[in-house]
Amino acid sequence: MSPWRGAGGTTRDKTVELVCRIKHEIGIEAMAHLTCVGADREEIHAVLKRLHAGGIENVLALRGDPPRDQKEFVRTANGFAVGDGHVHSDPAVQDARDAAALYDVLEGEVIPLYYSRGTDNVPHGWVARIKHSIASLAPHFNADRMLRDYVRQCYLPAAGARTSSTPCL
Repeated sequence: MSPWRGAGGTTRDKTVELVCRIKHEIGIEAMAHLTCVGADREEIHAVLKRLHAGGIENVLALRGDPPRDQKEFVRTANGFAVGDGHVHSDPAVQDARDAAALYDVLEGEVIPLYYSRGTDNVPHGWVARIKHSIASLAPHFNADRMLRDYVRQCYLPAAGARTSSTPCL
């Protein structure tokens, strides 16, 4: 079940509460819709930790719409951004805009971080960023866990089996 509650990221707490109640009180696997607009990395990480603590393993991360009082997306100080949020009706124009925005992020943030080396010739900022990404995401979002979930929660029950004699994937 994939409930959605509110818009603009203003009801994240209600979403966490709702999906946890669905899972624990009704016994149905739930997937949280996590609207990321207006949230920085720490806020998103805190919500993901609450979902994980509540046993929620399925999350659909959405960009979301800008708040009603904003005409454009505004990147939070510690947020993610590629592009300006505008969508063009011509796919070729949109592709060109997306490519330019991606190159801007690469040239303005990623590449300088990677090539900024300490006296030991190590890109410490880059290493810290990668370590943080791996530490915070890999345990929760990986193909092994996804496949294991599908086998246990979808394929085996659909085949009428309760357990598998196959070793854990």
